[in-house]
Amino acid sequence: MKKLLPFLKKYRKECFLAPFFKLLEAVFELFVPLVVASIIDEGLAAGDKAFITRRVLLMILLGLVGFGVAVMAQFFSAKAATGFAAAVRSRVFAHAQSLSFSEIDRLGVPTLINRLTGDVNQLQTGVNLFLRLFLRSPFIVFGAMIMAFTLDAAAARIFLLVIILLFAVVFAILLTCTPLYKKVQGGLDGVLGAETRRALAEDGYEIPAWYPDVYPDGFERTLKKGMKGMDVRAVQEKLIEKGYLTGRADHIYGNKTRNAVKKFQEDNNLRVTGICNPQTLFLLMD
Repeated sequence: MKKLLPFLKKYRKECFLAPFFKLLEAVFELFVPLVVASIIDEGLAAGDKAFITRRVLLMILLGLVGFGVAVMAQFFSAKAATGFAAAVRSRVFAHAQSLSFSEIDRLGVPTLINRLTGDVNQLQTGVNLFLRLFLRSPFIVFGAMIMAFTLDAAAARIFLLVIILLFAVVFAILLTCTPLYKKVQGGLDGVLGAETRRALAEDGYEIPAWYPDVYPDGFERTLKKGMKGMDVRAVQEKLIEKGYLTGRADHIYGNKTRNAVKKFQEDNNLRVTGICNPQTLFLLMD
């Protein structure tokens, strides 16, 4: 978080105004029950239609003003979140541009794209939600409790008990779910094995027919000089089939295989590195 906070420095005003307007919205919402109570206790009890009309107009005014401040809160929180996301995305893109070809191949283009899109979007959503809900939720809860005690202390005790129970339930859920989430994340091995392939097939995702031959254990890797294995053999066989490599497949990613991959990359307008990354592999195997 300390590394991300500097990206919000340009939006200090928005980071203050967004929660402030949300706080005002909560205040106007909390006044509505008091107006309704006055309508029942004073207007209806006395049959004063003029009083009731004034209170109804006041409720409409509170609703309109509350809507206005809510829109302002959304505007400032969205401005801060999108500006923050743009700054983070620009920094990530600049860092990606500074990577060497070997580092890009090691990380993979899909990973870099995901960092620039999905991950940054998640950060943007998190900042947006934080600015809109950080003050509003606790203020609504505690403000409603205080208002309840001003209207009916006996009934408010029940409300207080419910709030305590809700806090206990939410806290229990956090204590229970956090270790479970870590356990699930720890169980992810990054291997596209038989069970994973079966689950993807059930969801309608088509796995290339050549995939099990290249990755029999489901573990993907970027192939380069010095590597050995069945995936190297599958690449060599495809290079031989397409006329880029002569001889037989020997499971070893040597100079001949690297030069053949370079020739294939050159013919297919790919970056010529001699490294068989996922982009080269998928184009070669299809």
